[in-house]
Amino acid sequence: GRPSLAAAAGRRWEEWHAGDDAYRAALATALLVYSHGRQVAHNVAAPAFRINASGDVDTATAAAWATALRSPAVAALTPALSVWLYSRSYGRGHGNGDALRHLLDRHGRPPPRCHAYLSSDASMIPRTRVALQGTYRRLPVSMLAGDVDEGRRLLALARGGDASPRVIACPVDVGRMPLAVTRRGRTVGACAACRYCLPAAGAAGDVIFVQR
Repeated sequence: GRPSLAAAAGRRWEEWHAGDDAYRAALATALLVYSHGRQVAHNVAAPAFRINASGDVDTATAAAWATALRSPAVAALTPALSVWLYSRSYGRGHGNGDALRHLLDRHGRPPPRCHAYLSSDASMIPRTRVALQGTYRRLPVSMLAGDVDEGRRLLALARGGDASPRVIACPVDVGRMPLAVTRRGRTVGACAACRYCLPAAGAAGDVIFVQR
């Protein structure tokens, strides 16, 4: 029979890690360029690409995406490609426990047009607070909480008592937007319609995801 999606994904993951750093960077670049081309071919005005569906990355993966996102091939894409990710791979010592730093430059900034979020929840507040005081001070936070009020409280704790400069609750999680949105005869995903987490210009703000 036909291979399952999980089996195909597993093989792709094995292939990804079987190569060296140069191979992974080239593959990441090719994925970004291919995705951009497919979106433009379907008349998407603001192409976007999310890195990793899960909240964890390893050092090799973060380094590959960092190289790809700063490559001439990606920089030359028109219209520009916006990229975003949410990650828990920070503040846990060295290696994969702090892999997200490999995506950042020496000033703690992600690549151009890339918005990297520190994922957090009630169990991670001390780790997130320390991260925001150091290498990751420029990054926004995505907070998972039971409701919006709890999310705001946890964000304040993570930021050392300071109110977040800008924060919203994910509109899908609070019932203000469906998973798919149809506008002017075109159906797009909620993230592409909202774009709060991947603004075309400027820094992204904090976001609260409500557990459902």
